[in-house]
Amino acid sequence: MLGDSASSTSAVMVPAFKKGHNANLSEEQKYYNTIMAKIQIKSEHCIGLLKVWFQHLWDFQQIIRDKKDLDAILRPTLCACIL
Repeated sequence: MLGDSASSTSAVMVPAFKKGHNANLSEEQKYYNTIMAKIQIKSEHCIGLLKVWFQHLWDFQQIIRDKKDLDAILRPTLCACIL
């Protein structure tokens, strides 16, 4: 998964690069952050459209602690995508 610079790196999360206090980002890091930002914007627009078309998706304010929680969110979301 891709995350913003506030996310921490893990086995499944790749965050954007943070600018240090005394250091600037390299051109490659700036390019990577730009590409990630474009993907994030498109993803947020898609989620927004789904929420407009299917108002019941607004109710998902659930913390994902395990696979059961994830399935509870993904099942209706995938149904909305198919429709």
